[in-house]
Amino acid sequence: MPRMTAQQIKGLPIDTRVSIVERTATAKTLIKEATESLEDQFAEHVARYGLPEPVRQFKFDDTPVDWRWDFAFEKYKLLVEINGGIYQNPPTGHRSVRGLVRDYAKLNAATARGWWSMTFETKAVESGEAVRTVQEFIFEFDKLAAAGVLSQPA
Repeated sequence: MPRMTAQQIKGLPIDTRVSIVERTATAKTLIKEATESLEDQFAEHVARYGLPEPVRQFKFDDTPVDWRWDFAFEKYKLLVEINGGIYQNPPTGHRSVRGLVRDYAKLNAATARGWWSMTFETKAVESGEAVRTVQEFIFEFDKLAAAGVLSQPA
C-alpha cells in the first residue's frame, strides 16, 4: 500500500485508519484525537440529554497511581471510561495484557471506594448507546433513592 499522509488517513473511517498505520507515530496521534473527540461527543450527548454535568478527567486523591477516569457523575458515584482505538491489531492500550491489568486495578480501586463504573467503546458513544445507558442508570438510581432503597451520597 502506498504511503499516505496524515490528512489522507484522517478522511478514512477510524477502523481503517488504525489498521493502515497501526505501528506509526501517526496512528498514536490519530487514536488520541479520536478518543478525545469521542469524549467530546459523549459530553455533548450528556448535555443534549439534560443529564448532570460530569467532572472530566476525574481522579481520586488517595490512589497510589495517577489514574484518571474520563467522566465522573459525583452525585451518583458513577465513573465513565471511553475506550477509543480498541479495534487495533495488534492489541495496544486498553486491549493489551498490560493495559487490561492496569484497567482491572483502576476499576477495582474505584469499586473499593464505593463507585460504580461503566466502560464504552467507539460505536457505543457514536450511536448514543453510551449516554442512554448512563441516563438509564441515573433514572434507576433516582427511583431507588426516592423509594428509600438506595441512599445518595452526600
